[in-house]
Amino acid sequence: MINISFKTAKTLISVVFIVSLSAYIIQETSFTVNSYYLSNYQEKISTLKNEVVGLETNYSENLKLDNIEQRATALGFEKTEKVKYIKAYNTVVKRD
Repeated sequence: MINISFKTAKTLISVVFIVSLSAYIIQETSFTVNSYYLSNYQEKISTLKNEVVGLETNYSENLKLDNIEQRATALGFEKTEKVKYIKAYNTVVKRD
């Protein structure tokens, strides 16, 4: 049998208890922080999903021909009857 004094055993048990308690507190803190981040990310995902649905609806509405014509009119575009092209001779766009 190992011969340990009561004071040494008490100190050893106290150290083991304090180390175990510290490890438990660190573990619980880490769990709480991770739970917070998970909740925050789930909320962001939900918000982004709602935004995607809204954007898809907006996109499909903007693709309708009637809406394109209305938007063109609202932006001041006009229908043209005849298009005239200008011929440019001996022009240089880029010179090295």
